[in-house]
Amino acid sequence: MTNNENNSPIQIIYHPGLFGNLIRFILDRSLPDSRLKNIKDPFDLRKTKTLHDVRFEYSDKFTNSHQLDFHNSNFLHSPAMKPLVGETRKPEPDYRKIIVTFDEKDEIFVHRACFYRSAPEAINPLDWTIIRADQKFVEETFGKNTQSKKMVAKELLKIEFHAMENVFMQEHKKFIEENNHYHFNIRNLFDVDKLINEIKNIAGHFNIKLDIDKEWLVFITDHLRKVKPVDTMDRCSNVYDAIINKKLMNCGDLDILEQAWIETHLEKDHDCPLFPYGTRWFNNTDEVNDFMDNYPTYLQHMNPRLPWHNDRRNPFYLKGKLDDTRQ
Repeated sequence: MTNNENNSPIQIIYHPGLFGNLIRFILDRSLPDSRLKNIKDPFDLRKTKTLHDVRFEYSDKFTNSHQLDFHNSNFLHSPAMKPLVGETRKPEPDYRKIIVTFDEKDEIFVHRACFYRSAPEAINPLDWTIIRADQKFVEETFGKNTQSKKMVAKELLKIEFHAMENVFMQEHKKFIEENNHYHFNIRNLFDVDKLINEIKNIAGHFNIKLDIDKEWLVFITDHLRKVKPVDTMDRCSNVYDAIINKKLMNCGDLDILEQAWIETHLEKDHDCPLFPYGTRWFNNTDEVNDFMDNYPTYLQHMNPRLPWHNDRRNPFYLKGKLDDTRQ
């Protein structure tokens, strides 16, 4: 069945924090008979500019969901997660789909959007990161007093980045392999001309009528570019490129996700260096390169965050399990 013949709802599939509710609002407001046209500012009062705390008269044309059904996935391996997640929507196999995609260089932005924007209202993002981890592992590794500890959250993020075990990313890759889904690159949400082009393309792809309100879309995109972490979307990749290309750049203001991301990639790309545990970081990229260039050979050993090293099993792997089936 083609998109022209299928009249099922259109479901927006997105990574937590990646503006899925806003994309739904924009598309629904663009319908000729939308009940949302008189709403100029749909955002709630949080600095993260979400649409979590308000209810709108949506049509039945669009809906949204994250990539997985929380209650039937290993995302809820911790009992502490279940009351926090509550009832959530799940991907519907019969619905037409818009997949919110991102370029490879923007994967760290996706993680940061999840960190800053997806935690429940009353929970600190640091605690949200720690709660989502395997609590037995957390207690055995870091002790019981881990609440709001930046260093613990950063280390858990590094383990996740090394292991590539993020369930949302795994499910996202499955969706983008489907050829009949519409792909909406997240960067196009922050540029009014590209957003207008996306709306037109979506209308054509699904054979529906969508109106363009450019003045309102300018208002939305202007607001979004000031929202954390959109306002620093390219910071991490720019710093990483500067390190690789031996260019001087200040980097003392990176958050713990950006620190963890850069450290993880440098540890993977080079032979065995381990960055110090904690959140004290470098002031500029020259200091990072000094650390890498002068790392002593007697400290080089298998990285306990990596399941494999130089095609050899790592007996010290922190997770106690392996990610692939090599013998």
